[in-house]
Amino acid sequence: MRIHDKRTSFSILLGIVLIFLGWDPALGVAGESVFSVTLMNRSLLRGVPTVSEIPFQIDGQNQSVPLATIQELTPGLNRRPQLRQQIQELLNGLASENFFEREASGTKLRKLAPELRAELAHFRADTDLEKRNRVRHLLRDFEKHPTLPAWPRYDMLKLSDRTVTGSILLDRLTLATEYGELKIPLRDISTMQRADQSVERDLLKTIDPKRHSIRGQWELKEGVLVTPDKLPWALLQLDVKPPSSYRLSATVERKTGQDALIFPIVVGGKECNVCLDGWPRGTTHHTGLELIRGQGPPTNSTRHRGTLLHTNQPTSLEIDVTPTSVQLTVDRRQIFTWKGDPSVFSMQREWVRPDKTVLGLGSYAASFHISELTLSLVGREKPTIRAKQNAFVWEL
Repeated sequence: MRIHDKRTSFSILLGIVLIFLGWDPALGVAGESVFSVTLMNRSLLRGVPTVSEIPFQIDGQNQSVPLATIQELTPGLNRRPQLRQQIQELLNGLASENFFEREASGTKLRKLAPELRAELAHFRADTDLEKRNRVRHLLRDFEKHPTLPAWPRYDMLKLSDRTVTGSILLDRLTLATEYGELKIPLRDISTMQRADQSVERDLLKTIDPKRHSIRGQWELKEGVLVTPDKLPWALLQLDVKPPSSYRLSATVERKTGQDALIFPIVVGGKECNVCLDGWPRGTTHHTGLELIRGQGPPTNSTRHRGTLLHTNQPTSLEIDVTPTSVQLTVDRRQIFTWKGDPSVFSMQREWVRPDKTVLGLGSYAASFHISELTLSLVGREKPTIRAKQNAFVWEL
């Protein structure tokens, strides 16, 4: 990594975690100029494009599209030839004479990303029966992720009154931030959308129980997430990396059992759990953070005694997180506030998620219905960007 004044180039290597400098709700620009950018690894950032127009080619004709008319910008797969070649090879594998190769190709396509559904749709009517059936099965699975952008073959702009497809005549997009201009290659952008100033995300729409379940049979029934019944250590990993300051809001209802509902969260880069109605001592439940210096809610500073989640009674809760604090509010009543160094947190091994940077859900020997689950940005903190080797090259 070389560092030299404002022309610095960051070559992001495997395992390096950068605290991205581009999110600030007080950028000092008109609200309608702010865009939310989702990168290819699903990290999020916000910024203001420095151009007033986007040069765009449609049917061989060059046009300048005013930024003010653009609601969404999605670079096409044509900007990612290696990815497109990989997709084509896997699609060919779906028609292989070898059963195991067909199965492996389908599994790899499913793991690549639900964003591939627009590309796969081109093969819905393929002449090969095996490929056609497997593509349709994949598309049914991917339809469970309507909030994730579908990558088109070619660059796409959603305007105020129509959608156009063609080629953006730029290799990089420059975003203005409080810290300078950030240049991002278009191939590294999944999609860019005009930002909603409330910045709230419905997490239930991002969940695929079969794909995200770590332990137990989780279900989505008419938009309500149902946790496994009677199973200890039931765990689900969300595909969501939270910013460093955020609010997690939920409406939950206990249906069976008398034990805990768990919210695995990330605080200052460290994972911990918000445990509700766990650690029973006789008939007494305990709520709090786990673990703090190896201690659970019954014996640490966040301890709350008593039942919060009653059977067949909807309950609203909010978890407010900053890099140095966590606050739990249940039905508008503050339950605990913790402040300190997140290095004191640790996890029981049964609750550890494969990806420690994302949010999760858990339950212990009890079933809950979760009818609302949203993530909101709060405060002035900056999101964390994780990048794989050669994934991104940004210039400041």
